[in-house]
Parts: sequence; C-alpha cells; structure tokens
Amino acid sequence: LWSLDLNVFEWTILNGGNILPDARYCPALGYVDNVLIMTGGRSKTNSKLNYHDTWVYNGIWHRLSTDNSPGYHAKSAYCSDGKKMWLFGGEGKHGHVSDLWKFSKGIWSCIQSPSNDDPLMW
Repeated sequence: LWSLDLNVFEWTILNGGNILPDARYCPALGYVDNVLIMTGGRSKTNSKLNYHDTWVYNGIWHRLSTDNSPGYHAKSAYCSDGKKMWLFGGEGKHGHVSDLWKFSKGIWSCIQSPSNDDPLMW
C-alpha cells in the first residue's frame, strides 16, 4: 500500500503490519469511518484463486470475520461516502452478478440479491 503526499508529490510505502492481504487485482476499495475497506478481487499469482474476504486498513491491516458478506466479487462497481460502502455486481464465482451490498458499521448487508437471469461466464 502506498501513500502520496500531495504537498511534495512524493510516494511512500506504508507499513501494513505483520498480517497482510494476499496480492490481488480488481478488488473493491472504499473509505468508511476513517479506514480503508478492501473486499474481493482475484489472485495476482494464482489465476484460479478468487477472494471473498474483507480487510480494513487503519495503519495496519485487519481481516474482518463476517458471517454475511458478498462472497467472491471482482470487477464490481463500488463507491463510498465516508459512512457506507456500496458494492454492485461484477464477476461472481459462477458468472456475472447483479447484486447490491452495503457495508456500514463493520457489517455487510445484502440490499438486492442476484437476478436469476444474470449471464454465465463464457
């Protein structure tokens, strides 16, 4: 994880602690309650490995244990307003999905389940 100092336009690598999330691409990222939230994505080193975890960065990384979570998602649309993070669709475990999730106060909530006619991967 890197930080950009906008005063001097200088990048600095941040120490994430002893336990770090695996390298990945296409996760969803949001800023909620003054911490960075990261969920899902694909493995950068193993093309068959997809992630369904949620991590919080507040100076060091912490993996959240959540009973209810979006599961594997990559290439999702996502946004945050500082208090909530929203995650919509993307690629799920068995194809494209159109579900909608909200992350607030450390909890994921499914707002809309996937549609029955979501296309399968080709």
